[in-house]
Amino acid sequence: MIFGKVYAAPKLPMFSPGMNELEALTPTGGYGVQARWKDGHDTGIYSWDYLRLICPCEECTRVREAMMKEQEEK
Repeated sequence: MIFGKVYAAPKLPMFSPGMNELEALTPTGGYGVQARWKDGHDTGIYSWDYLRLICPCEECTRVREAMMKEQEEK
């Protein structure tokens, strides 16, 4: 209740089947990829830097740590 008026709770986003299933990756301008998902949405471009930042593999972790160390030294 706000100022005596009752408001309905906001609706949570609805998840649709396939929305988290990757269908294709298309290279975009040499700096990243655009993902197409099985539910049909394809908005957003994921840069190589962003993908490396979130990647949990050993190689990406080494690169990320080296970049962070380099930034700390500046």
